[in-house]
Amino acid sequence: MATSTVKVRGRGRGGYKWVWTDDERAVVATAYGASPGRSDVRLTELAANLGCSVPTICREARRLGFVQYGRCQTTAQRDAASLLARSRPLPAGFTMRGRPVTAETKRKLKAAAARNVALGQHPAQRQRDAATRAKLSASATRRLRVGGDLHHYSRARGGRRADLDNRYFRSAWEANYARILTLLCSRRAMQRWRYEARTFWFPGIKRGTRSFTPDFEITRMDGTIFYVEVKGWLDPKSKTQLQRMRRYYPEIPLELVGAATYRRLTAEWKGAISTWE
Repeated sequence: MATSTVKVRGRGRGGYKWVWTDDERAVVATAYGASPGRSDVRLTELAANLGCSVPTICREARRLGFVQYGRCQTTAQRDAASLLARSRPLPAGFTMRGRPVTAETKRKLKAAAARNVALGQHPAQRQRDAATRAKLSASATRRLRVGGDLHHYSRARGGRRADLDNRYFRSAWEANYARILTLLCSRRAMQRWRYEARTFWFPGIKRGTRSFTPDFEITRMDGTIFYVEVKGWLDPKSKTQLQRMRRYYPEIPLELVGAATYRRLTAEWKGAISTWE
């Protein structure tokens, strides 16, 4: 199908925003309007005909009112999924308030969760009416789309920081690291820094982790540039990103600020920065 749709630079991580024409919206409306649910819409075929991606179609269908969150799950299914997600053991390398979680602590947390489930006191077992569930779902979705949090249960303190030109940061760790860089720039130890300034694409990768955007791009006083990624712990996606960066961009200097490094930076800089979180 021929289309006059164009791509324009979007606000995402180096991505693009699809600009819909009235004819294309009519095609989407026809496809969804003729089907009782999303499972009956041939999304792959529709995306190929329009020349865009499946998520792009899903977002537009949601905006047009053909799709609603939680439409495919019953109350029992949502309760089971929520309980399973909250009862899983903590991931390896997870930290609480910057301190590593020991195996003994993980065991105690898991035992406490199991005890609360048995007593019917687990937070995931709270009864909510349909209106409350819909409100919570919409709120969580809005945070994901607008705030950019990694997932619904993220423990990172994402938000804008007034002392950093009201920029949005995904966690307190990133914000504190930005404060260190700002102080170094004021002391002429560094020239400048930028947050999520560049996206590196992995050529030939069509599925899974196709790109990586480091947290910070830092320019030294001599003009050389290096990148820094701030991570409390590495999930499988993060590990894949770092591995592919080394493979596809071996010439790009990239440093990882993990939990141990961040604790050292906290001890060194916290007293000098009044807005430290």
